[in-house]
Amino acid sequence: MTNLAGIADEDFKAAGESSAPTEDSDLERGDKSFDSDAMLDDPSTIDVLGEKTDVSHEPGKVTKEILEMGEGKRKPMLGWLCKIKYIAYFYDKTIFDTSPQNGEGTVELFIGDISWVEGLWKGMQHMRKNERAKIRI
Repeated sequence: MTNLAGIADEDFKAAGESSAPTEDSDLERGDKSFDSDAMLDDPSTIDVLGEKTDVSHEPGKVTKEILEMGEGKRKPMLGWLCKIKYIAYFYDKTIFDTSPQNGEGTVELFIGDISWVEGLWKGMQHMRKNERAKIRI
């Protein structure tokens, strides 16, 4: 059996390069100050108060209108647990469901939970912490 260990290293050396790392990055040295939120766009440049946006792959099926801007840069993804307050009503403003205490109490739901209306959690995936919005389904 032939020992193939080191063949790639020899090829690199023959080409004048080394396969060994030249410098350690900050993370490799143990510096744990990496902030993934810094890579995201600033919410104030993306979200506009009062703007209606489609949040479904079918235009007009689910729309979100921001009533109050949220904080932070992150938005919930599938499987995240969220606490919400809601009042659900028909287009004629007839209320048919609310969170406990007439909409003042919170309800916990997982993003993607099929026991909730799909349009609700699809709209929530486009919201930030403490944002208030109208989600039309």
